[in-house]
Amino acid sequence: MIKIALMALALAGATRAGAETPLVAFSFGTDVVEAYAGDIASVNPSFDSNNRLAVSIRLDPRFDAIIAEVTARNVKKRGFVKVCGEVVIEPVLLEPLTSAEFQLTGLDTEEANRIATLIIAATCGVLPSS
Repeated sequence: MIKIALMALALAGATRAGAETPLVAFSFGTDVVEAYAGDIASVNPSFDSNNRLAVSIRLDPRFDAIIAEVTARNVKKRGFVKVCGEVVIEPVLLEPLTSAEFQLTGLDTEEANRIATLIIAATCGVLPSS
């Protein structure tokens, strides 16, 4: 698995029509990918290489090629990650990714649990805020 720390994350792609809020959205410059319930293969609480709390996310493998392409052209750029429309991290991409498997790190316990719960529930409904 590719581990993406607080300062190293990116993806890009297309937007789905309609009012449905994507569970996870990534943006670097004009490149954006939106992942909906059916696009998320797995979400798990985990720990990064420094034993800090993280949320591991794996998107459907069909995202792999676009992620590799977009991250290659956005190295050293700042972007943002949204969960249910809320910006949760504003990372700088340190290196290109080769798959749609990554970690959100730099979160406290409450943030990590809230993010994982929103994604696992496959809904962007109202949950208690952190």
